[in-house]
Amino acid sequence: GCKLCVPAALHLDVAGMYSGSEGLPNDIIQVDETSSETLIEEFVALLSESFCGSTSDPPEAAISWAYDPECSGENPAAALTQEPSDSRKNYFRYMVRMGFRQAARHGGCFALLDKSSGSDGAKIVAATITFPPNNKKLYLLGTCEMIYLVRQLGGASAVPPAMKGGSSAKRLKLLDQAMHLSHSENASEPHLYVWFLAAALREKGKGYGKRMMNFLKNAADNMNVKIYLECGGQKNESFYQHHGYQVKKRYPIEYKGCSYR
Repeated sequence: GCKLCVPAALHLDVAGMYSGSEGLPNDIIQVDETSSETLIEEFVALLSESFCGSTSDPPEAAISWAYDPECSGENPAAALTQEPSDSRKNYFRYMVRMGFRQAARHGGCFALLDKSSGSDGAKIVAATITFPPNNKKLYLLGTCEMIYLVRQLGGASAVPPAMKGGSSAKRLKLLDQAMHLSHSENASEPHLYVWFLAAALREKGKGYGKRMMNFLKNAADNMNVKIYLECGGQKNESFYQHHGYQVKKRYPIEYKGCSYR
């Protein structure tokens, strides 16, 4: 049956792999399938709201290009002209939930907490979804694992319409293909794969994104590997370059006269 096709959870020694013998920093926690639903939803909400965008905050440019019917290909993306619709918010929320469920089984999801209001009032201020160095390519989503995850997330009826068909689904597929091509061409050595990373929109300018970035850099140093990530959008590109990342190659995507560069 399909269950045999689903990659077994790695049950990582998270403290050992990501932080050495000292364990995780006091303000970093692992979030996985055993975490409370409240914590998981807070984790998912932070990432999905950051990628979705609003009238005051630009969306994640590449995924927004895939979703938007207008297909403007604007890069860097501007803030939305109106507050996101329920369908748009659901699209980004579902995407992050899928990513979380895929990665959390292997131990690579972490949240940065602000404990200034006490342990009971600690809130997530940054989040990341990663895949550890391994030779199993856990980030590649096979058919059986896709079925498994879709069932976990409510079945086929819960999949956003923009992911099921039409031009949005085709653009998303092209974006996914470009990301896999980039990964195969630019990350042949063992590496820490950073899939999602964002700071809470309500906490902009407080250095939380930098703090999470430093945690990942220290984790990669502890594993003696490099960090690899795909970056969609000029704004994100400048952020990562500021933290020492180098652009290896750009992959323009074309769809019926509408390009994303």
